Order: sequence, then C-alpha cells, then structure tokens
Amino acid sequence: MGRPDWIVVGHVQRAHGLHGEVRVVNDSDNPDRFVKGSVVFCRRREEVSSATERSELVIAAVRPTTGALLISFAGVPDRTAAEALGGCILEIPSSSLPVLPEGEYYPFELAGLHVEDEHGDLLGEVVELLDTPAQPVLNLRLSDGGMLLVPFTMEAVPTIDLPGGRLVVLRRFVG
Repeated sequence: MGRPDWIVVGHVQRAHGLHGEVRVVNDSDNPDRFVKGSVVFCRRREEVSSATERSELVIAAVRPTTGALLISFAGVPDRTAAEALGGCILEIPSSSLPVLPEGEYYPFELAGLHVEDEHGDLLGEVVELLDTPAQPVLNLRLSDGGMLLVPFTMEAVPTIDLPGGRLVVLRRFVG
C-alpha cells in the first residue's frame, strides 16, 4: 500500500465552553502529539481526496477530560470559531512522523505486505495491524479468500522484510 501522505491523529467532536476550546478524540499513540505548540491540520470529514483543503491549527493549550482532550487552538478565540471546527479530522503529514526504533513499524508499513510461511509458500497479504488489549494482531487475507488473525509477535512473525514487501508467519500459527 505504501506510505500515505496524511495520518489521522484525532478528530474534533464539538465546541466546549465559551472560550474557543474543542473536545478532541485522540487517535494517536504518540504522547507528544497534542502538546502546546504542536501543529495539526483540519480536514472536513466529507473531503477525502489527496488534494483536499486542510487548514493548519497550532495548539495553544491542552487539558485532559474523560475520554478526550480539551484543546485551544491559536486563532480560535470563542465558541463560534470553535463550533466551525466541529467534525474536523485532525491529520499530520506522514513526513513528520518520527523514525521508529529498529523492529518497530507503523501499521501502514505492514498493510499490503505479502505473507509467506517459513518455506516461502505464499499465504496471502496483510490487511491491517489491529491494536488489541493483549497484543498487536495482524489481520491477514489468505490466498483462498479467508481471513486470519495472527499475533504480531517475534514468535509468530520472525521475519519482516519491508524492502522486499513481505513478512513470514510460521505455519503453526496459520492453523
């Protein structure tokens, strides 16, 4: 699938209070994504093309609330301006993502990889990486059209070859 141009990091639910705050659901696992001075880009939910208009938002203040963050953006002084942000998808350019340490991967890097067993036999392809409470799990589309969930662990997936566009899942985890 390749690296997308934009990564969704959250979305604005609604305005909060009278002073320009909005309630934001955080879809990022980066604890430093929503901090004072960070920049995110707002895209309207109904606009999905790569040429979509995005408006730059600079975070002025952040405070946690139950299940979300309350964020003030520079240039959003009151409730009326905050209401205009309702429903915005918050994104960042993928080029601004930090480089991950060896052995860690972004989900979009894994999606679309060919899945082979330890003998080199094609099993299918990676659909997505799911983040479950126990551990990350690969959702695979098998060559026969079936679907399979495999734990994304070194024991089950000993080889990840991004340049080669493939990963290896040990046959015993395929069933």
